[in-house]
Amino acid sequence: MSGSNLNFAGGINSQAGHVLAGNTTFNAQGNIQFGPAESANDLKYLRELKAINSRQVLARLKDLKGHPIPTCSAWVLANPDFLSWRDDGGIEDQDHKISILRITGDPGKGKTMIMMNVIDNLAENTAKNQAEGRTAIAFFFCQYGDSDLNTAIAVLKGLIFNLLDQHHHLIKHLREVFDKAGTDAFEGQYAIYNLQDVLHRVFGDESIARFFLLVDALDECNVQLSKLLEIIQQLDFIHTNTKWLLTSRNRPDIEQAFEEYRLSGRISLEDNKARVNEAVKRFIDVTWEKLSTRLFKKGEDDKVVKTQLGLNADGTFLWVQLILKEFLSDRAKMKRKLPSELKALPIGLSAIYERMINDIDTLGDPVLIRLCFQVLSAVTLAFRPLRVAELATVLKLPNDEVDAENHDEFIGELRD
Repeated sequence: MSGSNLNFAGGINSQAGHVLAGNTTFNAQGNIQFGPAESANDLKYLRELKAINSRQVLARLKDLKGHPIPTCSAWVLANPDFLSWRDDGGIEDQDHKISILRITGDPGKGKTMIMMNVIDNLAENTAKNQAEGRTAIAFFFCQYGDSDLNTAIAVLKGLIFNLLDQHHHLIKHLREVFDKAGTDAFEGQYAIYNLQDVLHRVFGDESIARFFLLVDALDECNVQLSKLLEIIQQLDFIHTNTKWLLTSRNRPDIEQAFEEYRLSGRISLEDNKARVNEAVKRFIDVTWEKLSTRLFKKGEDDKVVKTQLGLNADGTFLWVQLILKEFLSDRAKMKRKLPSELKALPIGLSAIYERMINDIDTLGDPVLIRLCFQVLSAVTLAFRPLRVAELATVLKLPNDEVDAENHDEFIGELRD
């Protein structure tokens, strides 16, 4: 009867365990469901997963960092390894197939921007090929200082939620594990194994031909990272319909985890310095175009500023963002002293950080100067990121100095 249209002249009634449809009687020995298989009960399992919605994280990142500029990542999207990963590149020799692609680079090189552009590219490419129903895309952004985004369990939960929220028929695989393992299936020491089981079942669902799984900033996952990398490789090896894209800083432990995995490829941003530098110049062009009218008249000193920014950025997007933020923080000064300020710009991220530390000595308030250095010492030596209240305890500050009312003021003083 599946997929058939049944028309009855009259209503459908239930009497004494039987279903009467027109002149036909059905013996109802179980539940008979009319309508879609999906139910509110299924969605309950998705809520019980207690996962972070990666789409909301992406929206927040765009608010904080700005929307990704496609031209800045165009060279990655045209890279042969990327195309081989995305499309299988027409390679018939499975020994050279890339199913896990890693993008690695130093801080501030634009890895997260690349990831956001890849997400857009995959969505557009999928729609263009009319394969939405047969292709699933899930992503996760790790963040070191956020306990909801820096654990292996959070990553797996986020990917599962992302997949099932788009394809509700896959919730049945979550329900199967949930019903088998109980209400604590995804908490405690066995959670990571149950989550792996869910993904194993989901990837085995024949309704989806290909899964794209993207994880940004793996190096910022500081709880069970090695186990996460092991699980990714295990799932990838078993399921040939999965494609993983992973970004991270250059970390020896991550490199070692993949050095013998033959299905992985790597795009190093350091090995593509010229392309990264060109991408940074494009970023400067677009960003300065938006900001320059807030500082100067249209066209005034544009070429001089963009050239100097490009020379000093050292191929680093973060450097550009920090400098332009500084420009905007004191517009009057920049209008008066633009030529001298440009010449005094530090070169590269390390020089910016050094200047920030040196600026502490110019604050003029001995108490605030001492507090800043104490904060730097505490957060440098701490095993994990500290909350404001914890920082106050470490620094032995009076409780009323960082209570709820002046929390923002305390942070503002340190930041400014």
